[in-house]
Amino acid sequence: MTAYKKAALSLRELAARDREWLLKRLPNTHQVELRKMLAELDEIGIPKGQRWLSELESEEAKNNEDEESPPNLDANLVDSLTTAEAKQIKRVLAKEPDAVVAIILAGGEWPWSRDLLSSYKGLRRQRLETLRQQREQDLPDKVLESVLRALDRRLSWELTTARGGLNGTRRDSLIGKTRTLVWRK
Repeated sequence: MTAYKKAALSLRELAARDREWLLKRLPNTHQVELRKMLAELDEIGIPKGQRWLSELESEEAKNNEDEESPPNLDANLVDSLTTAEAKQIKRVLAKEPDAVVAIILAGGEWPWSRDLLSSYKGLRRQRLETLRQQREQDLPDKVLESVLRALDRRLSWELTTARGGLNGTRRDSLIGKTRTLVWRK
């Protein structure tokens, strides 16, 4: 179940006023997607109730044990990266080498993976596809987790500075952060 689906099911449990309050605080792209899913839930008559949602999640967990999701990643990291948008990811990765972008693309089937890959053109896109396929075969879990955590921190930093929350322009490269994280463990 995607993060959007989980969010829509959870939002559906709230009172209408609370649901609207939360939705209005999200970026427009997230609002549109969640509103569409909420309408679909009403249309097909999915029942309300946290008990039902919990049962669905536990059943899904059993069914998804063999899924291609990145191994050993905590749920918060996966949820955070799942809700990102391709343009945010591309902006954060703008100065990163292709090898780093390929690691991220090889790390799982993210909702934004196709859009990110298709945003690159020509030879660079071909190079990224080739590197991604290579990384899928030989990528150590520790490296993948470190790169994804560094990406998540950079996304958080970008969001915070975009909102004017922090002053400063410090932007370490993902690969530098990853080297530090991998060697610390």
